[in-house]
Amino acid sequence: MNPTEKALWFVESHLPDAISLDEIAASSGVSRFHVTRAFGAATGRSVMGYMRARRLSEAARKLAGGAPDILCVALDAGYGSHEAFTRAFREQFGTTPELVRAQGSTQNLDLVEPILMDSSLLTALEPPRFETSRPFLIAGLGERYRAGTELP
Repeated sequence: MNPTEKALWFVESHLPDAISLDEIAASSGVSRFHVTRAFGAATGRSVMGYMRARRLSEAARKLAGGAPDILCVALDAGYGSHEAFTRAFREQFGTTPELVRAQGSTQNLDLVEPILMDSSLLTALEPPRFETSRPFLIAGLGERYRAGTELP
């Protein structure tokens, strides 16, 4: 599995948990910077943006299914208050959780489904090529100099 696939697996398997970008990067075996860049290049979304959209999509399904308490759904989705959840929900879907629950349907919502990585769509890179040539000389400085100091 490549780092993006590992990050997707980790996010999907820990979706209800409070996870950080550091934990996702550690599960992928790469740095925060690398997992952020690789995930964005492969999926077109940020890691945390994907996780937020997935949590809100699952919350929308619960609400449409008749969840009696919006606060419980908000807490399960990782939000600390009804207000924060409603604000994020409105930004994601353009409607309120109350309206989705009243309609009992997610038909008009743009839900984010789990991303399935298809390795056949990834760009196949050629293996590295090693060249043998004649020897050459590399020159450089052997010491560091601070700005504003005189050279010997």
